[in-house]
Parts: sequence; C-alpha cells; structure tokens
Amino acid sequence: MELATANQRNRELQQKVQVLERRLGAQGPSIGPALLDQQPVVIDLRKRLAEVELDVVEKDRTITSLHEDIEVLRETNRSLVREYGLASG
Repeated sequence: MELATANQRNRELQQKVQVLERRLGAQGPSIGPALLDQQPVVIDLRKRLAEVELDVVEKDRTITSLHEDIEVLRETNRSLVREYGLASG
C-alpha cells in the first residue's frame, strides 16, 4: 500500500513539474530551460520528486527482501517438518 501511495505521489509531482514547465515555457522565447531550472517551485518539486523516487526504490528493495525472507522461512519450515517427521517416526 505504501508503495502504491509513493508511486501515486511520484506521478503527481511529475505532473506538477510538467505543468509548471509548460506554464513557464509559454511565457515567450526568452524563457528557456536554464531559467526554468532556476525557478524555486521547479527546484522544490524536482527535489521532492527525487525524494519520492528514492523512497519508491527503497520500498521496492524492502519488498524484494521480504519475499526472499518468506522463501527462507518456507524452506526452514519444510526442513523442520522433515526433521520432525523423521524424529517421530
């Protein structure tokens, strides 16, 4: 659920940056990418976007790690069942 929320927040921030870039770019030919990159709102949104992207990567890694832990636990349980079955038989 947290990953889905982070992904949604990531998309929202990307859309805000794109809207601002279009809005600033629509003001005329004197507004270029260098000026857009200096806008405080653009800087803040890009920073927040990067933070959300890092959060998503971290959550993906956690999920992968948890899946691996589940597999280890399953194998441990199978081993215990085999050992218990051999010991009680």
